[in-house]
Amino acid sequence: MITALFGVLLVAPECAFSQAVDSTSTTTSEILPTAVPASTPDEFIFRPIIGFSGGMLTYYRDISKGQTTNGPTLSNLAGDIRVSFPLKGSFYFTMHTLFGTLSANERGNDRSANFKTQLNVFGGEVSYNFNHFLKSNRVLDPYLSVGFDAMLFNSKTDLFDANGQAYHYWSDGTIRNQPDMPENRYSAVVIQRDYNYETDIREAAVGGIPFHDKYSFMVPVGVGVNMRMNEHLHARLGATWNFMLTDVVDGISKETKGVREGDGQNDNMLFIHVGLAWDMSKRPKEIDDEDSKSDISNEALMALTEGDDDADGVLNLLDECAGTPPGVAVDAKGCPPDADNDGVADHLDLEPASPENAVVDSNGVALSDEQLEAIYLRFIDSTGHFAQIEDTIYVLDVPSKRTRRYAGIFSVQVAGDSLTTAQADRLLSEGEVKSVQDGDKTALLVGKYDDLPTAIEKSRELKKEGIGTGTVVQQAPIAKVGAAGATGVFVSGAAARKLNNTDAVFRVQVGAFKNQPKAGAFADVPNLVSIVGEDGINRFYS
Repeated sequence: MITALFGVLLVAPECAFSQAVDSTSTTTSEILPTAVPASTPDEFIFRPIIGFSGGMLTYYRDISKGQTTNGPTLSNLAGDIRVSFPLKGSFYFTMHTLFGTLSANERGNDRSANFKTQLNVFGGEVSYNFNHFLKSNRVLDPYLSVGFDAMLFNSKTDLFDANGQAYHYWSDGTIRNQPDMPENRYSAVVIQRDYNYETDIREAAVGGIPFHDKYSFMVPVGVGVNMRMNEHLHARLGATWNFMLTDVVDGISKETKGVREGDGQNDNMLFIHVGLAWDMSKRPKEIDDEDSKSDISNEALMALTEGDDDADGVLNLLDECAGTPPGVAVDAKGCPPDADNDGVADHLDLEPASPENAVVDSNGVALSDEQLEAIYLRFIDSTGHFAQIEDTIYVLDVPSKRTRRYAGIFSVQVAGDSLTTAQADRLLSEGEVKSVQDGDKTALLVGKYDDLPTAIEKSRELKKEGIGTGTVVQQAPIAKVGAAGATGVFVSGAAARKLNNTDAVFRVQVGAFKNQPKAGAFADVPNLVSIVGEDGINRFYS
């Protein structure tokens, strides 16, 4: 009945149900990783986004203010070349140059004015593409940008026709070669503008404009969207409003007089553009493709697929029992035979014909009912009664009237509360070890030496072995461990003195636990002493 019960409940290291292999009698085959070169610091690789855009450049300010003659569809062509590269996160830095023509024409009852200039702009900007909020595999890539540019201009105006006649704008809408005055009504000739901007506004001081530099700065603020056509090619659509830091590009300012007097606000312009960009950086798909490439060599792949490390005739890829010893027959899966089907191969099985469904140990030997019962009781034990204990007996000689004090006997003092079990074994091998009280701590006196130099030499020897020693003392026999080959924790003299102080006392270890047992587990054990060792195990003695 116990055997049947364990077939369902028991899982223990002493038994095996399938393919149990003793680690001391088999060898395993390892597939070592392919050696790779030592890593080197990442190198900075400049992989920019290069783009070109074309569009319309529109002037906004004093001339034709509020009129529709300067709309984007009636403006001048301009081009923009830019080189961008990513910064941290969702930001890009762009260097660009813009070139084109900026002009405006105004025809009104109070004032008629015009200007035209070639514009060259150089600068940089930072853009943000909303990567923090949008999907990484999106097709449309919106952006915002802001920058700072330097611009060169040379504004001119059209004041004369091809024959050198000045334009006079009449109230009837015509342009004539004489001023709009009654006496010139019949003599003034109607002429046409030739749109040849021949007069330099600065040099001619048109309208009384003061002398000024032909360069200035502006702040571009842009918005737009990039459309990813493939992994590298992007289409770009955007608009940039440029806040100029000057008011003299159009030739009208607050310093000019008469009908050419301005409102004192700086000039602005709008650039609406469309273009293409080539992204030279690696996209996530390319990175994944490169990461998926294995660094393993063809030879290593061949060894994995066609190799047979244990030479049992079954390829590594198909071998379910790698590391079979030489000369052992295997089946098609590379596993040695197991005639009794107990999980231990025949060449390792010390009991080749174990009973059917028997629970066996790592050597293939069936466990008896008594062994299974002991394992089961130990498995479910909560009181510690069946716990593994150290069969260690300590004997304390408590001073009595018959105890003889030794003169001229020297011992090495050792701190008794800082020893490991291995160090305790080492001291016990000396044969003469006594436990004494040193204040509130327990000290050990090791050895009995007839002369002081021998005791000092023993102290040095123990120190070299990592055992902390104190002074060499003249021994006064207080306590002695009787079993020289025992292992465990020393019992202090203070605990012994609570018992009989005239007779020899035997103290037996009755339990050793990692976790504190339930309260009352040792209620029936008299004179119980609990000691926690350096290994964290709580040992109980009686």
